[in-house]
Amino acid sequence: MPTLRRPTALAAAATLVCALSAAHAASISLIASGDDVFVCGATLTRADGAVVAATPEHTRISRYAPEVFDFGAIGAGEDGSSPNFSSLRLRCWIRAPLLHGTVPYPGEPSYSIDLHRTDGIWRTREPLLGALAVELPGDDTQVHFQLAHTGDEARPIRIVDATITSLGRAGYRYGLIDRHYAFSAD
Repeated sequence: MPTLRRPTALAAAATLVCALSAAHAASISLIASGDDVFVCGATLTRADGAVVAATPEHTRISRYAPEVFDFGAIGAGEDGSSPNFSSLRLRCWIRAPLLHGTVPYPGEPSYSIDLHRTDGIWRTREPLLGALAVELPGDDTQVHFQLAHTGDEARPIRIVDATITSLGRAGYRYGLIDRHYAFSAD
């Protein structure tokens, strides 16, 4: 398991946000690239099939500050991994920068991505040794996603960057972000 990483500015700021969150909470933060604006929501599916909606249910995502979605405690194993995590679903609506509001409008098209426990997106790479590890969302962690428009009408949103931080340690960058982490139309 990788132990030495330099925290990026995003990871350092996110660690502070995570430290201020409720203890034992699993959470994600979303931020947009450039002038992109979205309204997003998130749900987490536990290994027992229970679906946990994040708080808040929806919020506006822009480049100005990460927005945090809290899932509460989901349980952690002895090694800090989460045996209770099955998948994460992000659902977003594209919003024109001048349109305000934090909830979807009636009839507004939405786009989603499901990130399952076995998905390659959860792999990190230790920078000095190159060893791969799996870093799943779990208690006392915050996963940070940066979203951007793709220019593709069928899959117009994608994850362009991702990291994970936890209380007491620096962030790990997910290394396998590529074009297949695009959202599909609902």
